[in-house]
Amino acid sequence: MRLLIDLPRAVRLALLGVAGGAVALGAYRFWSRRSRWQQKAFVIEYQAVLQGLISLDRVRPAWQKRLDDALSRHGDEHQHTLLLRCRVMAFDELAGDVDAAAKQIDAISPHLAKLAEEDRWLFVAGLQWLAWRVRRQPSQHRCRAAFEAIVDADRISLAERVSLGFRLSQAAAQAGRLTEARWILDRADTMVSGKTETPSDSPYRGGPTTGTAAWADAELAFEVRCERIRVEANACDLTAARAALTELDAWVDARPHAPKIVQARRDYWHGLVRHVSGDYGLAAELFADADKQLAALGDEVTDIAVHRELNLLAWVDTLLDLQRPDDAAAIGRRAVQAAVRPAEKAQASAVLAVALVQLGQDEEAAALLAEPASRADPPALVAPTLALLAMRRGSLDEAVRYARRALAHVDRSSPFAAETLLTVARVLAACRRPSLGQRVARFAAARVIARLGPEHPQLAKVYRFLAERARAEGHGSAAGSLDEAADRLHHDAARA
Repeated sequence: MRLLIDLPRAVRLALLGVAGGAVALGAYRFWSRRSRWQQKAFVIEYQAVLQGLISLDRVRPAWQKRLDDALSRHGDEHQHTLLLRCRVMAFDELAGDVDAAAKQIDAISPHLAKLAEEDRWLFVAGLQWLAWRVRRQPSQHRCRAAFEAIVDADRISLAERVSLGFRLSQAAAQAGRLTEARWILDRADTMVSGKTETPSDSPYRGGPTTGTAAWADAELAFEVRCERIRVEANACDLTAARAALTELDAWVDARPHAPKIVQARRDYWHGLVRHVSGDYGLAAELFADADKQLAALGDEVTDIAVHRELNLLAWVDTLLDLQRPDDAAAIGRRAVQAAVRPAEKAQASAVLAVALVQLGQDEEAAALLAEPASRADPPALVAPTLALLAMRRGSLDEAVRYARRALAHVDRSSPFAAETLLTVARVLAACRRPSLGQRVARFAAARVIARLGPEHPQLAKVYRFLAERARAEGHGSAAGSLDEAADRLHHDAARA
């Protein structure tokens, strides 16, 4: 140290700079190795808990301890603290601890822009889970607050900000907060309209590789309009969904040189709204047309498989509602074979299993749901089918367990829950509780009528079940009237 002091000032400064740089570089390397280690540890332990290899009660306190240490050392707004909050939140989700997850989310939201891209998506996934768990309860505007935290963050690309907005809007809508969901989409639309984008800004990974820069600049606005339709259709607000569809049509028609995939995707959205409206025949035709257009594009579009998979899954659902299980199974097999991502394969397996059960091919359906890829299915997708399979083989206790699992993961106030509720009603009837089964079926019918109207074909299956129960109780006249109503609704839905 004495030698350093005796040197000329300029030399001393230079050497101190080198030494400081070496220390900083060493610290950076240490921090990078530590960050990579923690990321790897999180992924391994999270997967191990999911698979039941280690106990959540053992892992969760250790991550909370890491968070407490980070809070003491770095404070609440440091990037490392926020990252640990995301990971602790993920284990809170696995534990089903709504209050703990909400605490982390509220602490992260104001500082979301400080997180790396991967961690921002982890946060949004947690917020979606929380919104689902506390749906229909008073809002704390978590989704809006989270979006406001990233709206003006220049370090986050416009594409990612808009994409995060889509997920946050979906989370708000799932919680029954449509006003908040619409606000987020309106804000995203304003962001897109107020900026002159470059082709690199586009999140539309299905964009044509040969597309013009002008079209690439417009893709964000196109996606915002698609997302409006998704939110309104999922909320079963048919008036708003049709209005959003009209807006999309006007936007596309004003751009005559839009790539071919735009027309295919427009058919998909038209089919989706028609399906929710109960126009099953026309919806099936639109999905078939979209499938042909997407197939003709070949490799012209990156990630074309994602768009084809979404279209196939919607097509299968429509064919099932049309009571065409043979056709549904054929398209379902295509969806399973074409699925690229694990989640897509799991969902395709789930809808194919439904078609197989309707065809009486129970063994193949059970084998399909037993495959590892199918175990990633959310319980709301597979539990009703597993309940029916258990009921058919006489395992009524098992059927009841699956029915309860299905109920725990479905929004009973939604018309989309009618199929699950009807499965629960069938299980109750098989368990010699027909009166309770009828009450559940009537509740399902009331949900559909309240949101979609008394002429919606979703009621046909419910009326069939109620007719079966009325006939079993000796009420032939009532059964005949219910069958007649079901026939009429099904006939109207099948008309293209």
